[in-house]
Amino acid sequence: PSTATVLLSVLLPWRNVSLATELARRFPYPVAVFSRGSAATWGERWYGAGRNVRNMLYVRAGNGIVAGLVINGQPYLGQGFGAGELGHVTVQPEGALCRCGNRGCLATVASSEALLNRMRQLLREHPDNPLWSALDNQLEHLTLAELIGAALDGNQVAQQVFAEVARWFAVALASAINLLNLDVIIVGGPLMAAGELLLQPLKAELGQRALPTHLARVEIVASALREHAPSIGAAGLILHELMSPSPLPVKLAGFEDRDLLFSTVTV
Repeated sequence: PSTATVLLSVLLPWRNVSLATELARRFPYPVAVFSRGSAATWGERWYGAGRNVRNMLYVRAGNGIVAGLVINGQPYLGQGFGAGELGHVTVQPEGALCRCGNRGCLATVASSEALLNRMRQLLREHPDNPLWSALDNQLEHLTLAELIGAALDGNQVAQQVFAEVARWFAVALASAINLLNLDVIIVGGPLMAAGELLLQPLKAELGQRALPTHLARVEIVASALREHAPSIGAAGLILHELMSPSPLPVKLAGFEDRDLLFSTVTV
């Protein structure tokens, strides 16, 4: 909608917040608001790993897990622009309570927060692990960068955590592959700093969960634009809306003028 209302955010205490209106009050420009997942999807579709692809899924794996869909070359936004909440696909029916109010969501086991908590649990079980001493026994200080660095350096417990996360992603993504028969799945976000430590076990797990006929046709690749995908995609969407004779079905607030302030948010 033109007010770019955030109906619900599980990462911020927001309900029914008219974000575009609030930003427009503070800046002397029209405002265009995109979800980070949607903006990153179009960044990859136009300038990254999804160029010339008609059916793709972009996944951003970080503290929030969001996705963006392109079907037959067009964005799939869903009713009310709410498509892509991959982080709230149920992967553990009796699992942990999610911030959204449901149980066993992918975000409860595969977000960066969940990954760090799992590593802390394993370090308590393996106090002889080098990462424990590197943290001076202060497990709460563990960062994602430190965990990824340990995994890349061969820390087997850290690598185990990434293998577990890959398994949970595979549970969710196998359903997407079977349902949508995609050309490409692009994985980006902070967790992808681990590179093949995440992609290799993800591909292996998908081999046991997705239909072989569908899996044979889909590429699983890392984001080409990495952390820049949302900003590049948001800029690209504005340029496309200004210059293309066939605008995309994306609502932009205050688009009557040519000077724009754009914002990408995770909602």
